Amino acid sequence: THPVLANCPDINQIIDWDEYQQQTDHVIIKRLIQLNADAILFIFTHGRLAKLAKLAGIPKRIATGQKLQNWKSCNHLVNISRRNSRLHEAQVNFKLLKPLGINQVIPTIQQLPNYMQFKSSSRLSPEIQQLLCQQRFNLIIHPGSNGHGREWNVFNFADLIQQLPIDRFNIFITGRNHEQQRFQADLIDKCPDAINLMDKMSLPEFIHFVAKCDGLIASGTGPLHLAAATDINTLGLFPPRNGINPTKWTPIGRRATYLV
Repeated sequence: THPVLANCPDINQIIDWDEYQQQTDHVIIKRLIQLNADAILFIFTHGRLAKLAKLAGIPKRIATGQKLQNWKSCNHLVNISRRNSRLHEAQVNFKLLKPLGINQVIPTIQQLPNYMQFKSSSRLSPEIQQLLCQQRFNLIIHPGSNGHGREWNVFNFADLIQQLPIDRFNIFITGRNHEQQRFQADLIDKCPDAINLMDKMSLPEFIHFVAKCDGLIASGTGPLHLAAATDINTLGLFPPRNGINPTKWTPIGRRATYLV
C-alpha cells in the first residue's frame, strides 16, 4: 500500500509498520511517543499495535466495538458490523470518525469521489510510454486478482479481447509475474494483438501507466480501484455473492461502474 498512499496528497506522512514490527516493543513505544499523535484509528483490528499505542499514551484510540480484542487497548469503540452492513466499505469507515467529533451524514456512492485526492507522481519508462497510442482507446485488461477474489473466466476475457476492433482499441494485459503462467495458454497466446505487460512494471510505474490509459476492465481487485481513483473509464466485474459483490466493493470514481 505504500506506493498507493504516496500518491494521496492529503496524507502528510507514511509510517511503515513492516519496519516497526521488527523492533522490540520498547523501541516501538518510544517511536510512537515521538510521533506526538492525538489519535490512532484502527480500520481493522491490530492487537499488538493497539496495545503499544495504549502504552505510548496516544489519547484517542479508535476501533470497532465488535471485536473483544479492541476492548483491552482502545478507549473509543464504535458499533460497526462490516459483515452485516449494507454499506460500501468506504462508507462504513466514515462511522469511525464519530469519536473525532465528525458526525456528518455518510456520503453516497456518487459523493465519495469528492473526498478522494489521488495524483500519480511516478514517470513511465520510454519503453512503456511508446506503447500508448493516441489514435486508439488504450484499454487495460487485468484478468487476475492475486487470489483475492472471484475472477471472471479466462475464456470470457479472451473472447472479449478478440471481439474488440483492433483499429479502435490498443489492449494491454497486466498482472503479477506468477499469474503469467496461469494466463499464457488460454489468454495471452490466444490474443496476439494484445500487448502483454505482466510483471513489466513496478507498482509506482503501474499506477502512472493506469492513469495514462483510457480504461480498465478487471474483477474486484486492487487495480480496479486504482483505475477508478485515477478517474479513467473503469468497469468492474463482480459475482452475485455476499461479501464480494459491488454493494461493498464497487469501484469509487466519476467514470467507474460495474457489471454483476
